[in-house]
Amino acid sequence: MKARIFRTVIATVLCLLFIIPTLPLPTAAEEPLIPNTSAAQAAVFYHVESGTALISQNADTPLPAGSTVKVMSGLLFCEILKDNLYDTVTVTDAMIGDFASNQMNLQAGDTLTVVDLLYAAICGSQNVAFHALATLSAPSVEQFVAKMNTRATELGLTKTSFHDPIGIKDNSTTTANDLLKIATVAYQNAIFMQICGTKSEYYIPTIGYTVKNRNEMIYGNLAGYVHYNEKCNGMSAGSTSLGGDCIVASASDGKDSYLCVLLNCGDCGNDQRYNMSYILADTLIEWVYSTYTYMEVLSPETVVCTIPVTVSDMTTEVNVVPREQLFCYVPSTVEVGKEITYSIRLTHTSLEAPVAEGQFVGYVAVLYNGKILGTVPLYTAGTAERSGFVSRLMSIQALTQNRKFISGAIFFLVLLTAWITTEILLSKHRRRRWDKYFSNKLDMTKRNGPNKK
Repeated sequence: MKARIFRTVIATVLCLLFIIPTLPLPTAAEEPLIPNTSAAQAAVFYHVESGTALISQNADTPLPAGSTVKVMSGLLFCEILKDNLYDTVTVTDAMIGDFASNQMNLQAGDTLTVVDLLYAAICGSQNVAFHALATLSAPSVEQFVAKMNTRATELGLTKTSFHDPIGIKDNSTTTANDLLKIATVAYQNAIFMQICGTKSEYYIPTIGYTVKNRNEMIYGNLAGYVHYNEKCNGMSAGSTSLGGDCIVASASDGKDSYLCVLLNCGDCGNDQRYNMSYILADTLIEWVYSTYTYMEVLSPETVVCTIPVTVSDMTTEVNVVPREQLFCYVPSTVEVGKEITYSIRLTHTSLEAPVAEGQFVGYVAVLYNGKILGTVPLYTAGTAERSGFVSRLMSIQALTQNRKFISGAIFFLVLLTAWITTEILLSKHRRRRWDKYFSNKLDMTKRNGPNKK
């Protein structure tokens, strides 16, 4: 008998060992597959509206800034010269500096406007234009570089150091996260974005020069370049010996905006038509627009939970809803109630009638893979009238549960019991006395006999 029981237990354990591994286990929602960015030494891909960094790779590692220096200097030009855009500038030898040979053939004595120089610099990435604007924005180029570093400090950039306004010296350092902070401010500067996002050619009549956007992701549709992306709307790209191929790109479809920072990207071999920083940026932009979306996860019609109601004979609970919509930036494949869940915190476990509509009762947090996406206050979505009868019953119940009432009732019962006990004892005592009295009388009568006349 014992051997049979032992064999049964062993068989059961073996069956469980085979069955349990096949059972589905609860798992967190899988994150969307991110494109391979290993060709870049550092990368950040950032959603502007939600403030979400979708990709962060070596983002705080100091690296050669390369041509990305031009984003900071271009932004600073726009901030300093914003009120002098259409002032006429006569070019001097100091403005040209060592750029005696330059693509736009700028020479001492040429006249053009400040905005012409801004287009040549920020849009066309002409080094001589950057040098000229630096001398217009400060007493000297060195003092302008000092302004760049001061502005970096104001933006909280702790790992960035600028040494020239162009990046041509290749000795400035920064990080992908620091560049993201610069790009975030630049993205909000209307002048900078209008110029760096120019898709058409800009003509400077006084020197007969046509500016074309250096960023092939923007200008590529006109020049037939392979890196054109219609969603890309600005920033800067370039290459230096130490910094390699770098890009700071912005993209928008009118609803969602992104900032992309890629530092020191690898090359694409002998085919000079291709640039790895452009390829990666283009891949990331197309990936994110096909993968992520804004999803409504809460609305005023969403019944988050119910809360019990007491002292009412019309209802036992009321619905609890948010008063406002909540949109969250998540992968388009996630489902509310499955990957997206709610965490509810109520101020009361129940409400006592009367309950008014719109009464604040707590908060709900929306979570995706354990991360809080947003928090919204909760309110009652209905009313509950107070019942007089139930109210009286509740009052009686409350009274009977009151400690003073219970103590008084016990004291009264003790006194009543004592009084009744005393009365019973006294009554017995009196009866015994009367019984004894009548007993003595009866004995006396028997001894003396009946009285005779």
